[in-house]
Amino acid sequence: VSVQATTGNVSVGEINSSAGVVTIQAGGSVVDGDNAIDVTALGLVITTGSTGAIGSSTDALETSINTLTLSVGSGGATISESNGLETTGVQSTGAGALVVNVLAGDLTVKAGTTAVGIQASGTLGLSAAGAVNIQTSVMSVGNVNVQATSGNVSVGEINSSAGVVTIQAGGSVIDGDSAIDVTALGLVITTGSAGANGSSSDAPETSVNTLTLSAGSAGALITESNGLETTGLQPTG
Repeated sequence: VSVQATTGNVSVGEINSSAGVVTIQAGGSVVDGDNAIDVTALGLVITTGSTGAIGSSTDALETSINTLTLSVGSGGATISESNGLETTGVQSTGAGALVVNVLAGDLTVKAGTTAVGIQASGTLGLSAAGAVNIQTSVMSVGNVNVQATSGNVSVGEINSSAGVVTIQAGGSVIDGDSAIDVTALGLVITTGSAGANGSSSDAPETSVNTLTLSAGSAGALITESNGLETTGLQPTG
């Protein structure tokens, strides 16, 4: 299903492609006016105009899809997915907030046409009821907030050039490589009561100015590349 508004908005009621991909191109914004699921499909591809938005902070675009590819203007985007999501290239070109919330299941961030999986300029929020798996780079000028309510956060590369990265995991924060995982002005990490931050064989590598950390009974390891100020370290086990 392809929907295109060359110079105006696309107002979405309900679009269903049971075995296909929905593509929405708007010269303006993609607008949602209810709290029902707006797009049901195997995949969703959305492009807005340079000042456009997708949904809003008070009315997210509700989806039931497997994959999401998105390019939004300065108005930002708010997506609410009902049951697990894989992003395959998400880009915000302006200062508007970019928020992806998975109500059930996991959120997996993969690369799209470039090595950067998510590129934002304003605040970036990624959350899932299960786990959050970042398999590539996530970059923003503003603050980056990552939350996995009941699962682990697997950190690929998170870069906030002028903000603070906040990671909340119901389980543990996991690092799977030797590259720098978090680059930011500050880093705040909270794990579950039995969770860990990294491991003895693979500590999360950081390039941050300040660190605030609350880790569970499995402990925490951090490797910082260039100077660090701690502003609260608390093991709970």
